[in-house]
Amino acid sequence: AILKKKQGYRPPAEVPVFEDPAWEDERRYQESLKTEAKLLVFGRKAQTGPVRLGRGAFWNPLTTQLYYTDILGKVVHIYDAEKKIDTVVNACGTVGFAVPDEDGKLYVGTNAGIEVVDGLDLTKVDTKKKPGDYWISPYADVEKGKKAKTINCGTVDAKGRIWVTTGETSVQLRQPTGGIFCVHGEQMVFNPLEAGLTHVGGIAFSMDGKTLYAADLSLNSVWAYDHNVSTGVLTKPRVLFKASTQVKGIVSDVCLDSEGKLWVPHLGGGAVVRYDPEDGKVIKIMRVPSLLCDSVAFGGENLEKLYIVTGSETVSMDREYYAGSLFVIDSVGVRGAPIRPFKPKSEGGQPEAAAGATPAPSATAEGKEGPVEPASEPLENKYSGAPDKEEIGS
Repeated sequence: AILKKKQGYRPPAEVPVFEDPAWEDERRYQESLKTEAKLLVFGRKAQTGPVRLGRGAFWNPLTTQLYYTDILGKVVHIYDAEKKIDTVVNACGTVGFAVPDEDGKLYVGTNAGIEVVDGLDLTKVDTKKKPGDYWISPYADVEKGKKAKTINCGTVDAKGRIWVTTGETSVQLRQPTGGIFCVHGEQMVFNPLEAGLTHVGGIAFSMDGKTLYAADLSLNSVWAYDHNVSTGVLTKPRVLFKASTQVKGIVSDVCLDSEGKLWVPHLGGGAVVRYDPEDGKVIKIMRVPSLLCDSVAFGGENLEKLYIVTGSETVSMDREYYAGSLFVIDSVGVRGAPIRPFKPKSEGGQPEAAAGATPAPSATAEGKEGPVEPASEPLENKYSGAPDKEEIGS
């Protein structure tokens, strides 16, 4: 493993020795939490160390792989759920998400736009390769005259188009600098209706694709837009609900289940919360033994598992033993929403502001809903069909 002293932790031995009693007490405290989360990739022993700022968790049902990124670590993680191996690809810059297309190519979102990983076959990943053994080539550039800033997350709509969120790296920023882009052809088109957003995190589409949900870290809120599936036009921006005070931290991502409810990780709260988008009420709280819950995604054979990516950037590694690790909850009582693949030649027109559209509401407005997957013809139903409505687990 590559261990960086500047990240503030001691290189662990085969059997960790805790010289600092406070560190040992914290570890015991975290392990004593009432949580069903299981450790999959231990940050301290990961190939490139703990994830600093995790983003873009995305499940690939064709290859049983989970993709997630480390924005500050500038790498893409490919976790093979069957082999239990985590492979890392160097993105050569900040990277917010990674999604496969129908042919098994992997596309990543960087500050330069959308890029494709060359020489990577998702059906047979070479685990012996090092992070720097892959090349990144441009695919879609940012629309002329628009600045993408830091790409945070991405998802795919019903037409197979990639949608991208951007914002500053500091969640303390209060100015409306966040943005939403849509990939059309070989260009990332800026959607003007994101005005009012500051630091946009994860986004997800409703089951029917007619609503786009977005997590805003700076305002600690989840927003909603009406979405025209055919044209890609967004209208009626509004604050759907503010984060619940039952859990500390701020909203970082948003993930949809098969019942249309939202799963939102609380960055700094050590939990993932299931919200009802109709009224913003808390339905369930799932605790995680790591404070910085960055990104979530449903996965597994029946989309019954919930994967949680945690970060380590703003915490003391002496206090947060499991920071920067990957976790999974085998069952949360419901399945995830269907997964759609990215289609490079996606249908639909270029998004633009609808006639007469009004600006987004202010940050004080009152308010009360995505991943991608490669799909081959024989497996089409695996990606487009909705899971059964019966609940999984208790």
